[in-house]
Amino acid sequence: MGHSAGLHLTFLLALSPLLSASQRSQEIDAIEVVEGVQFDPIDLSFQALDDYSASDTGAWGGDAPNPWLHLRLDAWIEHLETGRITLVPGHFAGDGDGGQSGRVWEVHFTPPAPGEYLVRAELMGEQNLNASPREVLGTQVPLVNPDTVLHVGPCPDDAPGFASKGFLFWDEETPYFRFSGTRDDFFVVGGAGSPENFLGYSGFSGARDGRSGNGEVCCCRAACFDDCRRTLCVSTGDGAPNFLHAYEPHVADWRPGDPDWSANGLSNQGRGIIGALNYLGDDRGVNSIYVLVMNLGGDGKDTHPFFDVDAGMADCPMVGGTFDPSHTLNYSVPRLEQWRTVLEHANDKGIMVQLLLAEQEACNIRWFGPHDSDGGPRNHNSLYRRLFQKQMVAQFGHLLGLRWNLCEENRAETSCMMTPANCGIPQTATTSQFSAAELDDMGRWIRSWSQFPHPIGVHTIPNDLRVYEELFQVPGGVPWLSGSSFQIHGEAGAGALYEDVVL
Repeated sequence: MGHSAGLHLTFLLALSPLLSASQRSQEIDAIEVVEGVQFDPIDLSFQALDDYSASDTGAWGGDAPNPWLHLRLDAWIEHLETGRITLVPGHFAGDGDGGQSGRVWEVHFTPPAPGEYLVRAELMGEQNLNASPREVLGTQVPLVNPDTVLHVGPCPDDAPGFASKGFLFWDEETPYFRFSGTRDDFFVVGGAGSPENFLGYSGFSGARDGRSGNGEVCCCRAACFDDCRRTLCVSTGDGAPNFLHAYEPHVADWRPGDPDWSANGLSNQGRGIIGALNYLGDDRGVNSIYVLVMNLGGDGKDTHPFFDVDAGMADCPMVGGTFDPSHTLNYSVPRLEQWRTVLEHANDKGIMVQLLLAEQEACNIRWFGPHDSDGGPRNHNSLYRRLFQKQMVAQFGHLLGLRWNLCEENRAETSCMMTPANCGIPQTATTSQFSAAELDDMGRWIRSWSQFPHPIGVHTIPNDLRVYEELFQVPGGVPWLSGSSFQIHGEAGAGALYEDVVL
């Protein structure tokens, strides 16, 4: 157990051997109690003493520290019967009611077993702390209510979707996806990889259609990889406008009692996308959706979790340009709440969520840090990307049916050496895709913060398995790799590529 876990374990054990049974009971009785059931997400709120703003970008120690970047909330959750302790990362939640400013942090925890749990939350502050490894600690920031007790009942017989089966995980022995609660049901993915911008939905707070810098269509095909601003591919069908969805035909599939919300001054804004999930899960038996959570600089340019990116929304970041990656340091509180509502509803419908964390376009990947096409610094695993991935884990790591996908259409380094025009220039020094070592860093980072070992994989370019071959050659192995994702094009013999990897 690492240093950080050891420090927090001291707090949790303060209520055990040193106290008599009656003293322990009295201590627990004095703490706020939250009721829940096994496999049903529990949302926990914790309040700091001071207000913070999601639009602040100041350094720690200044008058307006950025609460997303410089403050970190960790919740240590102990199952008292077994003594099992789980670290669950929290996130800034503004005023706790969709407002961008406030003093509230939230934790989303799905109890894997019935029983009593003790929660100890700790808020710490330090420069860039929320994008730092677990073992890095900061200055303690007081919380009004750091302790909570959870009383968790057994999973009810009529639990919807995955809540009747538990967490989806990769079983190395079979090897298939299975469920933690039953362990006798196999899960075989059945769903399309389109639309990849499923969350590019007009009913989300702040939703807007994508545009290039001058309002034209921005091309991100091979010829445009170096800088989307330099080449226009008008009328090619590739680019930003008119990708934002309304899912109007599926408003009729929304049912009373289903989730709904108001956004952008309008009511009933959840009905199109919630109805679409009802249609997929109930009417068509789909059990998987493919979801990008950040496509700025990619195809649609209409999906992102950030608070305000107007100044750089259509930009393709280049060293020496005007793009400022600090756009990615402030997240939209209401939009992330709406996303979480949608993805939890997908799980209720028995639909696994494949969350894609990057697109293959250079313009998308450069959003999280410098990447100079003329041979300058490569910073794919930047502070900005680590913070982004950490926020996605904090927001969605409680989902029962979840598969992380590190990048769509990720090219292997060998394929980039052979066809550098598709990967950026020069070849491997600044390839737009992630190297095997970078993918390994990302997979380990996500796993280090996850409350459950959800499957993690990476998506390939069509009919090319070399990125997996390179991953298997990483020194020390890739223990996080547990959910392969292959793209196949063409029926004339392409399937033969997969005979050695598919059972």
